[in-house]
Amino acid sequence: MRDSTNVELFTMKLEDLNTIVEDFNNAHRTYHQNLTDEHAVKDLNEYFEAINQSRADLVNEVARWIRSSINLMAKTLTSATVKLPELKPEDSVTNIGSRASSISAAKTKAAAK
Repeated sequence: MRDSTNVELFTMKLEDLNTIVEDFNNAHRTYHQNLTDEHAVKDLNEYFEAINQSRADLVNEVARWIRSSINLMAKTLTSATVKLPELKPEDSVTNIGSRASSISAAKTKAAAK
């Protein structure tokens, strides 16, 4: 799970989680308004806090994973850069192209042996 597709997937799932939690919070408020028993109110508040703490922990962990994945992808891209041949002012486009052709031809000959 280290590619950009997974980062995008987790980001979308976090958005889904936020929508679900918002719905839960709305339902909680509605239910809470109808309670009259002090113990039931206390129990409901403890449950609500536990659920929100679990959600916050999950969001923080996923955000940490996303940041580390993005950093890893950036390092991978940086280390995977192609080294181009050194260009000199006297090089022309024709010479550069023929140098690349010569290198390619040499590789083909070496592979054939």
